[in-house]
Amino acid sequence: MLTAVNEEGQIVQLAGQPLDRIEKRLYYCPACAEPVIPKCGSEKIWHFAHKANGICPQGGETAYHLLGKKRLYDWLTSQGVDAKIEYYLSELQQRPDIYFVRNQKAYVLEFQCATVPIDTILARTKVYKQHDIHVLWILGHKRVHAQKPPFHRLQQFDWSFAPPEDHPNNLLTFCPHSNMFTEFHSICPVTKTKIIAQTTTYAAQQFSVYRALHATKKRSPLQLTPYWLTAKKSWRSAAYWQSAYKQGLPRKYYEATGTSISLVPGFIGIPSKGSEAFAHSVWDWQCIVFVTFLYPYMLSRKPIKSEAVKQWLTQAIEQKLLVVRPCIYCERDPFEAIQSYIEQLVHLEVCQKKANAYVFLNALTMPRMIDEALREDEKMLSVLQKSKKAHQGRSFQWI
Repeated sequence: MLTAVNEEGQIVQLAGQPLDRIEKRLYYCPACAEPVIPKCGSEKIWHFAHKANGICPQGGETAYHLLGKKRLYDWLTSQGVDAKIEYYLSELQQRPDIYFVRNQKAYVLEFQCATVPIDTILARTKVYKQHDIHVLWILGHKRVHAQKPPFHRLQQFDWSFAPPEDHPNNLLTFCPHSNMFTEFHSICPVTKTKIIAQTTTYAAQQFSVYRALHATKKRSPLQLTPYWLTAKKSWRSAAYWQSAYKQGLPRKYYEATGTSISLVPGFIGIPSKGSEAFAHSVWDWQCIVFVTFLYPYMLSRKPIKSEAVKQWLTQAIEQKLLVVRPCIYCERDPFEAIQSYIEQLVHLEVCQKKANAYVFLNALTMPRMIDEALREDEKMLSVLQKSKKAHQGRSFQWI
């Protein structure tokens, strides 16, 4: 940590103090009141550390986190913001990385670098909100692994910081080594950890506090289709080698349809609004919905009503057939995700809407070979590309 309490009860930092003076003083942790040791090496930023085997939850920071806090503090103060680093909120029993007041509103900035239980993050956010304190969460940039653009890898923990598509905020990261911010927008989930996203990078001096607090979604077109087809082809190829008799989803699909999961029809595994609600790949959660819920309706041609969707969804979540991702901004809406998917099936003319229900139009025709399935994938995305309603309001376009 960068601050401690001296013998006079004052909050102090090591930066700028003479080394001989530092060594003569005693320092204590503002949170647990235990003695802390000044660390004044030549390679790492000067900081305080708890003694070995300390039990304070505030201890154990990495050099990356310490440097990030310092640079984010400098970023705020350079814009005239009255910020306090590691300010201990005794009433809340919380010590955010940075506390500041702007336009008569209280804020905390949390620079999250480590993976911790998500319940801890949710509880901390809830406490702040209950005390009318706004929270700005910024992820350490090294947590998000860039692949061949526009693909990125986002761990399950980090998904909690990714706002829903219709939320005004973006996923924001900061790299203390380069002193750069990166905004991730137009995020489209592909697998459990892979996303397609646009990014914008800013030097700290070019990125305002206002922008961080009031980010707006970019609506510039993203050429999604070729990237999506590449990802889906990889999934089909990998699924081809999975035995139809394995446990789990491949077995469920085989038992229901008599075919390999690698040969799912093209309308399974399509981009759909709200997919971030599920801690599954897009192919998996849509396949689960199809096999365990939609497929019997397709065979019987019975109408699908919203009450039936909600009832099935509740059971699927209780049985952990589907897992809903937590989110620090709001509660995810899995029902909206499934409803949006069924609406996509309407655009694909797989089913049609009648009054307050949906009805499948045709009997299912399964692809017989991978090449046939890939052609069907291209056809489905081409139909969605031409359908204005299919991408209305989305942050990407079918190009």
